[in-house]
This record gives sequence, C-alpha cells and structure tokens, in this order.
Amino acid sequence: MIKALVFLLGSLIVSFAWAPLLIKFLYKCNVRRRIRQEVEEKIEARRVKLGTPIMGGLLMVLTTIAITLVFNLSRAQTCLPLFCLAIAGIFGGIDDLLNIFGHAKLSDTVRGGVTPIVTLSGFTWNIYNILLLPWNAFKEIFRALGSYPTSGFKPWEKFLIQVAIGLVAAWWMYFKLDWHELWLPFLGTFDIGIFYIPLVVLMLAGMANAVNLTDGMDGLAGGLLAMAFTAYMVISLALGYNQIGYFCATVVGTLLSFLYFNIHPARFEMADVGSLSLGMTLAVIAMMLRRELSLLIVGGVFVAEVLSVLIQVASVKMGRGRVFKMAPLHHHFEMLSWPETKVTMRLWLAGAVLAFAGVLVALL
Repeated sequence: MIKALVFLLGSLIVSFAWAPLLIKFLYKCNVRRRIRQEVEEKIEARRVKLGTPIMGGLLMVLTTIAITLVFNLSRAQTCLPLFCLAIAGIFGGIDDLLNIFGHAKLSDTVRGGVTPIVTLSGFTWNIYNILLLPWNAFKEIFRALGSYPTSGFKPWEKFLIQVAIGLVAAWWMYFKLDWHELWLPFLGTFDIGIFYIPLVVLMLAGMANAVNLTDGMDGLAGGLLAMAFTAYMVISLALGYNQIGYFCATVVGTLLSFLYFNIHPARFEMADVGSLSLGMTLAVIAMMLRRELSLLIVGGVFVAEVLSVLIQVASVKMGRGRVFKMAPLHHHFEMLSWPETKVTMRLWLAGAVLAFAGVLVALL
C-alpha cells in the first residue's frame, strides 16, 4: 500500500507540474471546444464553455505511460493496460483533432482518389455499388442509433476502432493467458469458452463509450474515474496484483491533478483522448483482475449514462417519445434546472458509494 501511495503522489506531482504547460500549448494551438448545437441551444449556460481547450486527457495518458514505462513495466500485469491506454489515446486524439479542424478534407482526399477509378465505365460503377452494399448497411445501423456528426470519426468508425483494440486484448487474454472463465459475484467462476472473446470486446467498447458520454460536465468524468480507479487499486492490492495496483494509483494521481484544473469553471476538458482511453483501460483492469462484472458496480454511473442514451433512442425510434428530457442522464438533470455543480457532486456521491460497494463485492 505504501508503494502504491508513492506512485499516486509521484504521478500527481509530475502531472501537476506540467499541466500549465499543456494548457498553454492547447490555447496557443487553438485546440478548443466547438459548439455542440444539440446541447448549447437547449442549455444556455453551456455556451460559456465555447473556446475552452480540449484534449486535457493528454495529461493522464502521457504521464501514466511515462511513469509506467520507467518504474512499473510488467509483461504479466501492466503491458496490456498500457497498450490499450496508448492506442485508444491515439485514436481519441485523432478524433479530437478531426472534430476541431474538420473531417471533410480527409474524406475529399479519399474520394478524389477513388472516384476516377470507379467511374471509368458503367460496369465498374455497378461493381463498386454492389461491393459497398454491406458496408452501407453497416453504416446505416449506426446512423439509426442517433447523431451522425459531420466532423470527427463517425459512430461506425469509432466502433470498428474500439472492436479492433478489443480483439487484440481478447486475443491476448484468451490465447496467451488462457482465460475463458467469467466471474459472477457470490457464485464464483464459470467457463464460457470462446464467448470470453466477445465479452472482452463488449466490455472494452462499452466502457469507452460510457465514459465518453459522461464527459459532459466540468469535473464529472474525471471525478468518477478517480473513484473507480481507486476502487480497483484497493482490489488489486488485496488480491495480490501489485503492479496493477501501482498502475491504478498512477492513474488516480494524474486524475487528481487534472481535476484541479477541470472542476468548474474548467481550464481545459478531457475530450476523447482521455475519456475513450481511460474508459477502455478501466475495463481492461477489471478483466485482468478476474472481477469482470464488478465493473457494472464500480462504474455504475457510467453504465447509467450509456443506458439512458440507449433507452432514449429506443423509445424515440419506437414512437413512444422521450423518456428523459435530454440524454445522457446528466443533461436530463440540467434540463430540470439543476446547476451543473449540483449534478456533478451528486453523481460523484453516487460514484463513491458504488465504488465502495464494488470493492466489497469483489473481495467477498
């Protein structure tokens, strides 16, 4: 436990030291928040956030990678979480940059190279359209699920990237570590065989998106992630996974320094580079501790956020109207005229209670 606290305090000091430099860099490069019409037009108080630097998640990702590589690299325990943190962080960062500077230029470049080839004749054009039928159907599924942004990665693009990362993690766990058992609270473990692979993919992609959806208020996602990683730090050390415990402590330290600058009014925001990578890493930690379903408790607020979106979309698509005034859940409370700080602190309280409950259930 003492060594874990050293990692926590060390990462806090290191990340706190270079956070002002990162904020200054983001301001200088104009890496700033753009308008989200579906939110800003309905919640007037949100408009003051326009121009706030994003990609603050770099603080956690880069600090954690550096400290882990130097002081806590372990092939058995920290390589996989580190890999997921880094790869998801890279794609999250690319998504943030596309959201800021535009997706159109990239799309136009690709189309400019393909169009002259497929329009050579009617035959090539017909073949091209036939080959694209399954791809277009796949994209339409995600179009029907909700928003279809014009910048950044499209929903189906994000999904494919998350599935690809999840498959790498699943391959490592199933074939390299020979893991194929699912832990159920109070009941023990059950062999689920090859179904362990889609479970890993579902948990990693699901938690990445859940944290990403929750990252909509100053301090909200950062505070909840700090509680969740603290819970897994305790679970790791109690179960003897010391290197994972030190890794979680490192993340917690960076999140605490991030929160200093992110609590209302935020100096910068986490954005996809932080939310997608930390959400996916949280799921990987739960899997590596062999306490998979504890994630539903420890990350209970994140689960509630993503469920609120799914329920809202399903209800609207079935013609039954809106269940929530606005989804995800934290915006529903805002629409009830709760101040942003009130929503954040009450969800923090819920996250703290669920973190305690998750530790209890995981260690019973």
